[in-house]
Amino acid sequence: MKVAFLPDVFTELNNAKRKFPKWPKDCIHAAAVVAEESGELVRAALQFTYETDLQRPRQQHEKMKREAIQVAAMALRFLDYVNEVVARPSMELCHTQNSNQQTHGDAT
Repeated sequence: MKVAFLPDVFTELNNAKRKFPKWPKDCIHAAAVVAEESGELVRAALQFTYETDLQRPRQQHEKMKREAIQVAAMALRFLDYVNEVVARPSMELCHTQNSNQQTHGDAT
């Protein structure tokens, strides 16, 4: 495995922490940050595959590399905080669950 890109990942991680010092405390939003970056990587790969400028393939490769570095950085950030995130269902879900418990829970 080539590890020449790891300094770029850690630089990206540190830049992201400076720019966005707060990290989501709930697991869904924390995972969504990683997924959002992953989506940008998929978009770059799709653009490379279907919209590539044949005169400039190196720039397309660099864009995919930059996006992959951001995915890796956010995945590492997620891992840094994974033991601190909590499960916080939406209020709508909580309301639905409470209504169901009240309706069906006291039937015995």
